[in-house]
Amino acid sequence: MDRDELQGEIDRIFEPELDEDLPVPMPPHKRLWDNHRLDTSYWRPDEFHSMSKFSRLVQDPTDPINRIRESLSAPDNLFWAGIRLFADSLLAYSDVNNPWREMGWGPLQYYPPILMAFWAGLEAFVRLYSEMLVHVVSGVPSAVRLFLLEEEEYVEKGQIRQSKRSRPVLERYWTLLKYGYDYEFDRGSKFWQEAEAVAKRRNQFVHYEVGSAPSLKTFELWSYLESILLLFFRPSVDLKLSVFPSQFEIYWCLVELRPLIEDFEERPIQKGWPFSPYIFSCSFNKIDDSRYPPGSKPLGESKGSP
Repeated sequence: MDRDELQGEIDRIFEPELDEDLPVPMPPHKRLWDNHRLDTSYWRPDEFHSMSKFSRLVQDPTDPINRIRESLSAPDNLFWAGIRLFADSLLAYSDVNNPWREMGWGPLQYYPPILMAFWAGLEAFVRLYSEMLVHVVSGVPSAVRLFLLEEEEYVEKGQIRQSKRSRPVLERYWTLLKYGYDYEFDRGSKFWQEAEAVAKRRNQFVHYEVGSAPSLKTFELWSYLESILLLFFRPSVDLKLSVFPSQFEIYWCLVELRPLIEDFEERPIQKGWPFSPYIFSCSFNKIDDSRYPPGSKPLGESKGSP
């Protein structure tokens, strides 16, 4: 389809017409069962209604949980930012005037930020709900609290001090489920293994892996985004309650975008080029001129200079 038709389809996905036959919010997508055999029949539209069994009241203006409220929308916002950017990339690469379209690949532009926004959504969820857990759940062991909040304690000159200590987000998510829901995510399951693969891929860009010159293809990227969301669905199905309130709506839009994909690759422009002598910019001191001679004479040096 051309760009205008694609824009219309995307608008339909993000701003669907109200259908009296469909409950609000959006119900579980059938792909969850058809492709992943996840039984979401537990779901009800009012699962997170203000008067549901999961609602809690805060009355103390000094309660430390109050500061968490300011960030409650952050995970949703980051996931939606990733999906919106994904839709923008589909539009950009459907444009006949896009100089990279005919080649089927182009420079890194949309795909790494999309993956990072989705991973940031997961990070925000884990951090936000970890903060919530240590405040509202009784009896959380001190070691678990420190682990979830990425802190550590040590003794210095007889004083107990604290410092920050980074922990892998998947490990914190596993611990959050363990102490928040008494649920142990099977680390050997395909859901967990695929999430670990996404973490490695994301790290190739964040902690740039020079040796592999990482690239991303559209369907590959889409599968990574799905794998991140499936981290919510596997425990939700087993627990018979949704771990993340907005998970079905976000997943629905992601799945509906999939048929609109025309596969494209984003990669470093020089990746795969055959070797030939070339010039690169480098301003270090004491460069080994015998191995890397200057590509041109210094500015201001004349032909007759010694």
